Amino acid sequence: DALEGGGERGHEREQEACALYGVMYGVRPEIIGFVRNGKCGASPDRLIGDEGLLEVKDADRHIQIERLLAGVVPKEYVAQVHGQIMVCDRQWCDFMSHCRGLPPLVIRVYRDERYIAGLRIDINKFDEELYELVDKIKAME
Repeated sequence: DALEGGGERGHEREQEACALYGVMYGVRPEIIGFVRNGKCGASPDRLIGDEGLLEVKDADRHIQIERLLAGVVPKEYVAQVHGQIMVCDRQWCDFMSHCRGLPPLVIRVYRDERYIAGLRIDINKFDEELYELVDKIKAME
């Protein structure tokens, strides 16, 4: 589950947040499953129109307050958001932090080809290291 609450709570809160987002922006967030693009894959929470994505994080009150005050996508989600834009070939992703009883935080992250190029390099390096490790383990059999 993409939400920090996880499990049943996470699923319920994701639905709630996506419905709120739809009302706020006059759109119908579309459920999407796992998306594959070459060796890469991603599981965004929703598609928005033909160009966008929505990534929702449910937050406890103290975390939501910190996020609202900071007004930026938390650093631990930056690569996830850009990776989803890359894999799904979209132009932007709205990161939404949601907590019942507090205002939502919605930040639009636009496609950044420079960041994505770096991400591709990191992914390729990871793949190479993984394949080397697999080959070493197979050689031990």
